Amino acid sequence: MERVTERLEEFQPGAGVRAARRIRERVSQLAFFPYSGRMVPEVSLHNLRETVIPPYRILYIVIQGRIEVVTLFHGALAFDPDD
Repeated sequence: MERVTERLEEFQPGAGVRAARRIRERVSQLAFFPYSGRMVPEVSLHNLRETVIPPYRILYIVIQGRIEVVTLFHGALAFDPDD
């Protein structure tokens, strides 16, 4: 998330801070409702989920009711599950 924040700040001061806040808020919500995100279409794993904060995708895994963020990336980029 730091790279996203830094990159946004380069182009528009304040944008990175706002994006980071929105991402943190969404991840906090997921802690209460871990299965609220949709299953990742590129992978058929029930516990691998995603939520979208345009233009970003946040992929996370649900383990024993807890979430762990796997990756965060721009939605225009292709997701390769083998990476």
